[in-house]
Amino acid sequence: MKKKAIIISIKGTKLTNKEKSLFLNENPWGLILFRRNIESLTQIKNLIKEVKKFTKDSNFPILIDEEGSTVSRLKDIMNHDVSANYFGNLYCDNKILSIKLYKVYLNSLCKKLKNIGININTIPVLDVLRDNTSQVIGKRGFSKKKKNI
Repeated sequence: MKKKAIIISIKGTKLTNKEKSLFLNENPWGLILFRRNIESLTQIKNLIKEVKKFTKDSNFPILIDEEGSTVSRLKDIMNHDVSANYFGNLYCDNKILSIKLYKVYLNSLCKKLKNIGININTIPVLDVLRDNTSQVIGKRGFSKKKKNI
């Protein structure tokens, strides 16, 4: 069956019978996880294994928005309280150091996510703060200077 170009979410921390049926019959492209889906490290690993079992795809796309700081779906599992704005500010002071540190940070985060079974992180990489930027973005944007991005 051909995959459908849709990314779904699920209701809770375990697959319901309807969700299992959805995976089996509709063949979605991927699953995005939210805070409501995560209880513990063991639980999330088991949930991901179950999803991959039903999809019969060991590389099935499991997505999460794990930016760190104020946007952390895994805050009870891992602590990475670093904002994009931190790296943007550091870039203004020391471009080489900020790039090296950001690469180390992302590499470490990706290894942790991979260990859990998550293979796509939807973190923003080019957010520019502007005068009319929503306050929701806050420190999630790198800089007000687009040259620093």
